[in-house]
Amino acid sequence: MIGTRTMGAFALNTLDRFLAALAGAAGGLVFVQFPQFLAQYLQRLGGHIDEATLSAAKFKIPELAARAQELKTGLEAISGAPALMKLPSFLYHAQWDIAKAAWKNFTPGMTFNDAGLLYFFCGLVIALLLYGGVKFALVKALAALGVRRDAAA
Repeated sequence: MIGTRTMGAFALNTLDRFLAALAGAAGGLVFVQFPQFLAQYLQRLGGHIDEATLSAAKFKIPELAARAQELKTGLEAISGAPALMKLPSFLYHAQWDIAKAAWKNFTPGMTFNDAGLLYFFCGLVIALLLYGGVKFALVKALAALGVRRDAAA
């Protein structure tokens, strides 16, 4: 016959594994959205570049031509970055007014290519590390209060 302490430990371990899997999956699903958002942002950015370039040429506005060039430089930097560096490149070169508009109309989706899988894996690892850190902090806090791990089981 299995003792109450063993059953409690089994239940806590099962809950821990379930929560870790849930955290990892959630982290992966959040991070896998980045390539989709980036594609929508770059599409919108390209539209801004085209409009600024045409308007600058038509109306002879040098400030608008400079703005078009600034946007184009950001687009090239983000597009030319390796998959894992696209997020830092986006954060550095983003035009936040355009990013905000892209976010407002963002349609979630998943890309099943190298970049999508890479960002899913990164999200999974980061979420698992965060889950482990929170769990570690809770165990230490409970230990400081005098609650033993085996007493909870």
